Amino acid sequence: MSEEAFLIIGDSVRCEDLFYFTHFLSEDEFAYLRIGEEELILISPMELERAEKESRVSASSFRDYGKDLEDAVIEILKSKRVQEISIPSYFPVSFAERMKNEGMKIRIVGEISERRVKSEEEIERIRVSQRIAGETLNLLLRILKRSRERGEKLYYGGKPLTSERLKKIAGLKLASLSASCEMMIVSSGTQSAIPHHRGEGEISSSEPVLVDIFPKHSVLRYHGDLTRTFVKGEASEDVKDAFYHVLNAQKIAISMVSEGASCREIHLSVRDYFEEHGYESDLKNLKGFIHSTGHGIGLRVHEPPSISDNNEILECGNVVTVEPGLYFPGEFGVRIEDVLVVRKSSAEIIESGAEKILEV
Repeated sequence: MSEEAFLIIGDSVRCEDLFYFTHFLSEDEFAYLRIGEEELILISPMELERAEKESRVSASSFRDYGKDLEDAVIEILKSKRVQEISIPSYFPVSFAERMKNEGMKIRIVGEISERRVKSEEEIERIRVSQRIAGETLNLLLRILKRSRERGEKLYYGGKPLTSERLKKIAGLKLASLSASCEMMIVSSGTQSAIPHHRGEGEISSSEPVLVDIFPKHSVLRYHGDLTRTFVKGEASEDVKDAFYHVLNAQKIAISMVSEGASCREIHLSVRDYFEEHGYESDLKNLKGFIHSTGHGIGLRVHEPPSISDNNEILECGNVVTVEPGLYFPGEFGVRIEDVLVVRKSSAEIIESGAEKILEV
């Protein structure tokens, strides 16, 4: 009987699974192959020396086995008498067909389940990115505090304060800390009522500014994820009430996060709290509480498990966000988000250093 085999082919800059299994970062295509307990990467001769130093698994040049990467993989699979091999859903179709033609049975693997539970090393990498998110968000908060009102608009450094300016400043700050966040959100006013509106144009006083920064570290590769909602000046009573209840809902969810907790129960507790205080979950009109309570985070900003109306149970070592929000189309939105580690009897909040204040 042949041993169980698993294969990924790609580059580890774009393929998080490859980086997860190898800890080797390369823009060149290479193969990760696991047969039984044996792990190996097959790589270009030009990258071999670096891979031997940096990869957590042994590395060989594919030239030692064949004229190209696919030939090398086929040669090894044949020599090990592999009859069945598991591949991820994004695996190259043409190569999968070639393995089938060689008489191997192909099994498609969906989620890489090992990535759900984080090691302490992975958690530390997420801590670094979350601190970077907090440092960057606090920079934007200082700018909002120092901005000046001219009529209804905000000015900073004698120029109108816009979402674009704040995102550019944040991007430069992230780059100085070896991180990036291409799709960060700095939305204000009615834009904040659309959960993932990136934000554009001038920012007004007395209106919510929703800042969502989810940086990826360029070396460590793991994400942070942090959201705060601010108002420069005095917020309306509706915004104040929404902020108060979003903050309370987050506290409820955090108090329920622990090993063995039901994602459905956490999510429904947040939804029920909002409904008890007059905030519906109108998914048709995208009003009120309209998204999940949280999601896993790691090499991707959105990973399993999802804290929503599902059957998932939290495991010790999951790293998740808790981010309740309330949205009112054509008016405003409020969201507050932090990252937590699921521990045996409670949740450990990964500190960002970002205050949870509304009016600045």
